[in-house]
Amino acid sequence: MEVHEYINDLVAKIAPVVTIDSIVDNGDGTFTLFTCDTFYLRERKTIEIDGEKYVVKSVQKDVSFVIS
Repeated sequence: MEVHEYINDLVAKIAPVVTIDSIVDNGDGTFTLFTCDTFYLRERKTIEIDGEKYVVKSVQKDVSFVIS
């Protein structure tokens, strides 16, 4: 394996950790998750939480994000 292949493989395995402070069920199939760790989150991106995949609907920088 060449160095660039090794680095690409290593980077692909890095998963940012987001610490959730609290969660609100919005009652419409979405949830608001409060956290100060929003750096890696982007609208329309898929994230995995406890093995389940969700779509990020919106992000309020370093405050919260909404998933569905």
